[in-house]
This record gives sequence, structure tokens and C-alpha cells, in this order.
Amino acid sequence: MSRIRGLLALLSASMVVDTAAYSAITPLLPHYVQTYDLGRVGAGLLAAAYPIGTVGLALPAAWLVARVGPKRVTLLALGLLGLASLGFALAGTAPLLAAARLAQGVGAAGLWAAALAWAIAVAPPGRRSEVIGTVTGAAIVGAVGGPVLGVLGDLVGVRAVFGAFVLVPAVLGVLVARRPAPPAVPREGGLRELGRAFADHGVRVGVWLMVVPSVGFGVLALLVPLRLDARGWSAAAIGAVFLVAAVTEAAASPVAGRLADRHGPLTPAWLALAGGAVGLALMAPRWPAVTIAVLVPVVGAVIGSLWTPAMTLLSAGVEARGVDPAFGFGLANLSWGVGTGLGNVAGGGLAELAGDWSAFAAVALVAAASAVVLGRTVRGSDALGASVQDAVG
Repeated sequence: MSRIRGLLALLSASMVVDTAAYSAITPLLPHYVQTYDLGRVGAGLLAAAYPIGTVGLALPAAWLVARVGPKRVTLLALGLLGLASLGFALAGTAPLLAAARLAQGVGAAGLWAAALAWAIAVAPPGRRSEVIGTVTGAAIVGAVGGPVLGVLGDLVGVRAVFGAFVLVPAVLGVLVARRPAPPAVPREGGLRELGRAFADHGVRVGVWLMVVPSVGFGVLALLVPLRLDARGWSAAAIGAVFLVAAVTEAAASPVAGRLADRHGPLTPAWLALAGGAVGLALMAPRWPAVTIAVLVPVVGAVIGSLWTPAMTLLSAGVEARGVDPAFGFGLANLSWGVGTGLGNVAGGGLAELAGDWSAFAAVALVAAASAVVLGRTVRGSDALGASVQDAVG
């Protein structure tokens, strides 16, 4: 058991690298907007480059995990994240910054599919959702390190900070290489089989439960830094807000996992959707900066609670159809990338046209409608809940 805990800690640390690289741009976004004369749409495109890279490689990365195993893909993804972070450090134009973030997103697609597939391969019986929640929660902690990296980059220099950051995935790669690969389990793993798995109702629900919070976080990560910057807050203060948000979200994720193991994944998902709709609606008014800073961690923790039940539904659904569970996490990557990119770009476009309130109101309406629909599913979900419990048990 201690060996399993050590492996999970190492996989969690690898996920931290990914999410730190993703969220590092948050406190730096106002700086890049001013330096490269970007509007809200341009800022949205720069922020969206990372999830766009994840979308492009989500399913190919899952296919690669199914073919060569999660250990090799984890090593490959860590190497790519390191190289892309070096590119981010050296980039001197907005297109080059976007290209570096695109490459980081490609590495993230491989890392999420491989690390989570490896984690559930060693998960104790009946504790899969908790393991997913633990690893995901640790990954969310990387969102703590990301704003810190961004703040350091603002104070010390982006080249120095991100050049040094490359050492982290390099060291983790060495440690991962020393671990034995998980035992191979023969399963089908092609796009045809994935299409068959998508016929599963739980898989379709899981995809949507990944998309909704991703859109919400895309809007939050884009508009909150710009709102706070307009009210005179520094990059360090903005980073501190998202640091606290990451801590609260990381704490909520394992709790959601335990609830999903105990009551099935739909109940905590419904609660998170309903609470997220209220929280996102509260972000719409033009609050003072302090009020915004208080709301962001609460809203982040609530909508972030959707990740674990969504990924439980996805991995269990594809596995129940005889497909490698890596494809479930590939679908999670694809859904996250589409949702986050949509939140960045469409949220920025709405904010440009009608004001920030319209973007928050739109995603709040989506969450509320989803909660209503899922509430009906929960009331008639005995068969779905039983199939998920059998798969994860």
C-alpha cells in the first residue's frame, strides 16, 4: 500500500506541473494585454491556446496510452511540457507565446490520460472515485503554483522563472522512469470502439459535466484578472486570489470523490451544478474588488467539484463497454479543452460586446439548465448508478 501511495504522490506531482503551467498566465494576462495591445478577444485567444492544444491531441493521446502504456506516455508528456515551458520563457511575441501554450496543452493531453489511467490501474477496489479525486485535487494544487509562478515572472522576469521551471518536469521524469509500469489489461482501444462507448448514457453525461465547469473556469480565468487589474490590483494580488481559489478547489475534489463512491457520481454532480449556477450568477454584477476576491474561491470550489464525478462516469462508462479507460480520460481532456476554449473566446467576445456580466450570466444559465436536466436524471438513475458502481467497484 505504501508503494501505491508513493506512486500516486508522484503522479499527482506530475499533474501539478501541468496545471501550474496552465494557470501561470492568469496574473500575467493584464501585462500581456498591455504589452501586445490585446483586447478581451485577443486575451481570450492567448488564454485559449492551451486548451486548444489539449483538444487536438486528447483522443490521439488516449490511443497512445492504450497502445504503449501509461508510463511511456507520462514520460513523453513531461518532456514535452518542459520543452514548451522553455519556449514560453523565450517567446517575445504574442503568436510565439500562443504557440508555446499550444504545445503545453498537447503535453497536458498526454499527461492527464496517462497519469489517471495509471492511477486507476492501481486503485484499491471500491475506491476509484476517491483516487481520481485525490489525483485531480493534487492537480488543482498546481493551480496554486501557477499564479505564484506568474507573480514571480512579473517580479523577477518570465525568462528566468520559466527557464528554471523546466527542471521540475525533468526531475519528475527521472523519478517516473524508475517506477514499474502497471500490468497491461487487454482491452479494445480504437476510435470505432470509442464511438460505441459514447452510446453509453453515463459517458454522455460525463462529457457534459466536464464541459460546463470548463466553460465557467474559462470565463473566470479570463475576466476576473482583467476586472481586478482595472480596479488597480497588482499581479501579486490577483495571483493570491487564484491561489486561495485553487486551495479551496483542491480540498473539495477528494470530498466529491468520497461522495461519488458512497452515493454514486450523479448526486454530488447535481449539487455542484446547482451551487455553481448560483455562484456564477453572483459574479455578474459590478462588485467591488474585495467582493470579487471573496467570491472566486467559493465559486471555484463548487464548480470544481464536478471534475471527479464527471471523470468517474467517463472512465467507468468506457470500461463497461470493454474499451481502455484511457479513452475516458481522453474524452475528459477533449471536453475540458472545448469548454475552457469556449469560455475564453466566447466569454471574451460576449464581454467585449455587452460587458462582463453577460458572459457570467450566460454560463450561469447553462449550469442552471444542466442542473434541472440532471435532477430528472438523478431521480430515474437506478440503472445508471448500478452500472457505474459495478464498474468502479
